[in-house]
Amino acid sequence: MSDHTEIEKQIMLTHDLFWEALAKRDPVTRFSFCADDITFFGSGLGERAENKVDYIEINKKGIEQFPDLFKIEFLWKQLSVFGNTAWIESEVVWTQEINRLTTKERLRNTTILKYENNKWLIVHVHGSAPDYRLQGGDYMTNADTIIRNNELERQVYERTDELNKTLKDLKLLNPNLSNQKKWLRSVNLLQA
Repeated sequence: MSDHTEIEKQIMLTHDLFWEALAKRDPVTRFSFCADDITFFGSGLGERAENKVDYIEINKKGIEQFPDLFKIEFLWKQLSVFGNTAWIESEVVWTQEINRLTTKERLRNTTILKYENNKWLIVHVHGSAPDYRLQGGDYMTNADTIIRNNELERQVYERTDELNKTLKDLKLLNPNLSNQKKWLRSVNLLQA
């Protein structure tokens, strides 16, 4: 067994234990693998940390919102090592129970580690959600994103308008249905 393979195992073990601790809702173990100057960019708006203290606070909020344990399934992982720096790119499925419903969310993560004081520490984490509108090799420019967002807003407006019209029609129809129901009961065709 070469040293490089042993180093790769150490890196992957640190990475995997870090993510498993998140799924187990165990921040103490999770942050034992992090450098004090860790940075983080998440998939949520404003999900950004510039140090371990900030990142712990983000995790505390996440645990408050979703306290139950969940499962992380790695679809793939790609490890690269350059000197005392390593990074792991991965795609995962998070399976968790939210309001008694099982949800699955696909995410992409990049985890960067550095070798310091005889151990591998996580120094940066970035997570993002894939855009399902795009297929292999496609990309969307900012102008395309604006056009697509406007199109989606128009579709939401049109659908809301349709639903409001249907609701209005149902409200008008309701007294008629109620009168028909009373008539059917009066002629003994409908049991109460």
